[in-house]
Order: sequence, then C-alpha cells, then structure tokens
Amino acid sequence: MKIKLLFIVLITSVPGFSQNGLESIYSQISVNPAALDFDSTIVNQTITLQTVVKNTGFGLLTVTDITSNKPVFDASPTTFTLIDNQEQIVEVTFTPDMASSFYATLSILNDSPTSLVEVICTGVGRWPLGVDLLKQEAKPFTIYPNPVSNRLLLTLNLSEEEYIAIDICSPDGKRKQLINTLYHIGSHQLDLSSGIQDLASGIYLLQIRIGQKSYSEKLIKF
Repeated sequence: MKIKLLFIVLITSVPGFSQNGLESIYSQISVNPAALDFDSTIVNQTITLQTVVKNTGFGLLTVTDITSNKPVFDASPTTFTLIDNQEQIVEVTFTPDMASSFYATLSILNDSPTSLVEVICTGVGRWPLGVDLLKQEAKPFTIYPNPVSNRLLLTLNLSEEEYIAIDICSPDGKRKQLINTLYHIGSHQLDLSSGIQDLASGIYLLQIRIGQKSYSEKLIKF
C-alpha cells in the first residue's frame, strides 16, 4: 500500500515579512495632497508645506528617493520605510531665487507596484514691496474670469513668434493639455472653455509655457 504524504505550508503575513520580495507586491503607496501651491514668497526666503506618504497595503514599503526637477523645491526626508498603515510626513520647501513663477514635479521612487508617484509643486517668487520693483516681470497674458464657471479666456500679446502650451492640473496630480500651438507676433485671444467645462468644482492649477518661460496660475472652478 502506498502512503501519500501531503505537506501544507502556511505562510504567516506579519509586518516586515519577506518571502522572495512578496512585500513589494502587497505594499501600496498613497500621497496626500498630491499638489502643493506655495503661493507668493519673497525671493531667497523659504516657505514649507507638508505632504503625507502612507503605506495603505501589507508588508514593508520602502521609499528609495524623492527628487525635484527644479532646485527651488526640496523635500525631506528622501528615504524611509513604512510598515502596514504607517505614515511619514514629508516637508517640502520652496526657496525662489528670482521673481518668477515656478512649476515642478517631485518624484517619489518606491518599491510598491506604483513605483513612481508625483507631487506637483507651484509657487511664485516676488521682490519685497518697495524694493527694486522694476525687476518684477509683468506676465504677458491675462486670464478671465477667475473664478470661472464654463467660459474661460486668455488674452496674450507676443513680441515674437512662440510656442504656447497650456495644461490644467487637478489637486490629485492629473494633467490635461488644453493648447500646444505655435503663435505669431501680435495679440491673441485663446478660448479655453472646452477644456474646463467637464471639470468638477474646485481649485486647479494652470501651467502656461510661453517659449522657454513657465507661469502658474491658480484657477477656481465653481
């Protein structure tokens, strides 16, 4: 008579358990908020905002690096490990080095299935009131109305031929391109209405690129 042996292997899941890297399958990353608006800050001064990174899955979540594509924005800490449901506050600083609008992306690299998570950062550098006001650069466009319901216009005056790209970004980091076109010298009125009519009420960020220059505008949709 043949005797068959049945082996049952039970794997117990505990925080930090590793079985051939299984923790990276079960860990999940969330970031809130996914967009940081630093508003207006005096040149060479620093303002700090926070975002929270959380492990919403099971097993260890390791953040291996947090980088910024613009040096005026910086994050700390840049590496850490989280167990199930643990959170880590990440402080993000904005130190403008000139009077201009800034737009950047923080890239959070980690070992979860979503290996790259992005946080949008915007801010404006300004000179102190009464100090060298002539250095402040006037924006070559006007957006109206703001707040907006269904119709949004942008007027633009170009001194030379430029490519114009306009994106709208939601608080959760989603981006939608509205315009990417070459415009000739002169005055232009751009109708952005079709790109905003299906948006829910809330606060959005318009990223406007004119040639090599970038601008950010807060847009309120109601």
